[in-house]
Amino acid sequence: MIPNPFSVPKLEKITIIFSLGSFLKKGGELETAVNMLTLITGQKPSLIKSRVSVANFKLRAGMISALMVTLRKDKMMWFLSRLIHIAMPRLYNFWGVSDTAHDNVRSFSVGLNDLSVFSEIGSRFNTKGNPGINITFTTTARNILDTHNYLKTLGIPFIPSTAKKAKKTTKHR
Repeated sequence: MIPNPFSVPKLEKITIIFSLGSFLKKGGELETAVNMLTLITGQKPSLIKSRVSVANFKLRAGMISALMVTLRKDKMMWFLSRLIHIAMPRLYNFWGVSDTAHDNVRSFSVGLNDLSVFSEIGSRFNTKGNPGINITFTTTARNILDTHNYLKTLGIPFIPSTAKKAKKTTKHR
């Protein structure tokens, strides 16, 4: 029970991160990635530069490593509607979103490994490999259960417990 009507959970923001590491290694261009994310979100992404060098990832300090977009208000709801009603149903073998992807109390993260499910991308861009994005939903909820219930109310399809069991027992050949 919620004691105060002002403490009802709300969606605060949606953050979308496009990691450029494998995309640039496979021959993709930075301009292509920026244009793809701009078409998907309706907002130009900001460039994220690495702070430290990591030799194992062939990453140097100051290199552009990711693109990030933070959506709020109308653009956030527009993106959420398109994600739930257009993009997620077009994913191959999609059962739903795992309910264990909570970062902390207020955040929930989802990864999409294929951007061609968005109608804006489709076959417009000739990309080598399938770039993916990470989507983080940040709410004003006070606990994980409230966050989960609120996102379910918004229409995010979570995997039912019977589908989890069936998915584990299904053998792919």
